[in-house]
Amino acid sequence: MTTKDEICSYDPLDLTESSTTSNAKEISSKTALKLRIKASNHLEDLTIITRADSTVLQLKDTVRSALGSNARGRYLRLVSSGRLLAPDSASLLNFRLKEDGVIHAVLAAAGVR
Repeated sequence: MTTKDEICSYDPLDLTESSTTSNAKEISSKTALKLRIKASNHLEDLTIITRADSTVLQLKDTVRSALGSNARGRYLRLVSSGRLLAPDSASLLNFRLKEDGVIHAVLAAAGVR
């Protein structure tokens, strides 16, 4: 039997061994997901942590913040395993992202789609 304290003690950013899944397993909706972001305008990969049940739009906002001022006002596409992460309202769970998976961030000029 589970107590109320056990249910409420979940920390979404706890990336300990017990809270993450292996690359071969699906990520649960309660799991924090660590992703590597590759962008052509950055020399190094960026690492972000988001909830697995976030939307694409929430991920885009996080990536824009990590990329800094040069991403503001520009159209952002996110691609994982050759698949465009779209629409913005879709849950990340729909794309079967993996822990430490790579997301390619493609920035276009403002107004270009």
